[in-house]
Amino acid sequence: MDYCKVRSGEADAARAQTFYAVPMALATRLVKRRDVLCCRGRAILHRAQVQDVFIVVFRNALSKGLHEAYLARLKQQNLEDEGERRTVVNMLDTFLEQFIADPSDNLKEGVAGSVGPGDVQGLAQVHFPLCMRMIDSHLRREGHLKHHGRFTYGLFLKAIGLSMEDALVLFASLMTQKGGGGVEAFRKTAYGYNVRHNYGMEGKKTSYSSASCGTLLGLPPMIDRSDCHGCPFRFRDEGAFRALLQREQPNPLGQSFPAVRPTPADIEDIIQDCKGQHFTRACYKHFMATHPTAKRDSLFRSPYEYYCCSTEVAQTPEGGGGNTPGDKRPSGAMAPTLNEDNVRLRTS
Repeated sequence: MDYCKVRSGEADAARAQTFYAVPMALATRLVKRRDVLCCRGRAILHRAQVQDVFIVVFRNALSKGLHEAYLARLKQQNLEDEGERRTVVNMLDTFLEQFIADPSDNLKEGVAGSVGPGDVQGLAQVHFPLCMRMIDSHLRREGHLKHHGRFTYGLFLKAIGLSMEDALVLFASLMTQKGGGGVEAFRKTAYGYNVRHNYGMEGKKTSYSSASCGTLLGLPPMIDRSDCHGCPFRFRDEGAFRALLQREQPNPLGQSFPAVRPTPADIEDIIQDCKGQHFTRACYKHFMATHPTAKRDSLFRSPYEYYCCSTEVAQTPEGGGGNTPGDKRPSGAMAPTLNEDNVRLRTS
């Protein structure tokens, strides 16, 4: 990566800023947003923009390394020395098991109808991750959700077991800002079309799965108060976020148990992870702080996985959450494919 010194102006000629010239292929997101100057096949980045390029390079190198490790594991099966072969293969198997899941390793979505419209608010207060809980609260308070919020929340509700008809009933009762009229009237609107589209009844007839944490982190930032989507751990207002973390919530073990909330030390730890852009780790720490009996040692891949672990804790008062229902692999297993949404490093 080349770099050069560029003067910031005649009035401040004594102070120089560092810019980097990188291949445009490494800065496609910045180029698409027209945030950088392009010259002779290179993008000129300010040092504050270089992090995006570092992430692209790191992910490419990580994906390549994981693939090479898999190929090396296959080659090691042919070693003549049985002891050496077994040692190397076991090491590679352990490594791959922690970072890559088998293509069949998918969380099974809830059975349609297992959750009703009247159950959603109670579940949101106890078992939803912060991202989905905030969307539910915003929808009930404002009576409206913009596209990204409707799409991600609708798919999440579908995953936990809300049927299409029940989803229409729920959104018709909550989307009050654009007018009422009941379920039949709502069904004929664009919002009703969106709900049916999520369930594969419109458009390409594709039944979509719930969004991953990587997808939520990749959504555009919220630009006004009517927006509500994405990961709340990417906070803009630290004071408001601290107040959110300090709120008590019902104990996942049941109403007979005291309410839970993170301790001041937990909150400081979470805030520091957020500032270091370790958002999924901060979410994991929030889960552990609000689920005292949980036994889990890996990060979450999606809001739905968080929900599954939280409900599992409720079903096993002595502690749970190590593996989610429908997931037969170890708790450290990763999502099925190698892409930027689901390749992560285990962090301590």
